Amino acid sequence: MQELIISIMIALTAIFMTGHNDPYLNFIKKIKLDRPPLNCKLCFAFWVGLIYSILMYTSPLSLLIAPVSAMLAIYLDRVIANEQLKALNNMN
Repeated sequence: MQELIISIMIALTAIFMTGHNDPYLNFIKKIKLDRPPLNCKLCFAFWVGLIYSILMYTSPLSLLIAPVSAMLAIYLDRVIANEQLKALNNMN
C-alpha cells in the first residue's frame, strides 16, 4: 500500500513539475536542459521513481514504483487535461 501512495505522489510531482510549474520550466530552459527526462512527464516520473526505489529499497515490490509512477503520470495528466476541457466548455 505504501508503494502505491509513493507512486501516486511521484506521478503528481512529475505532472506538476513538467507541465504546470513555470519557474521550473524557465530554469531548465535557461540552463539549456529542456529535454527529456526533465521536461517529459513519463520520463521524469520514471527516473524519480527509479532513484527513489534504489535509495529507499525495502522489498522487491519497491522496484515497481518507477514503472507504476510513469504510467500513473500519463493517466493522471490525461484526466487533468480532460477536466480542464470540461471546465472550459461549461464556461461557454
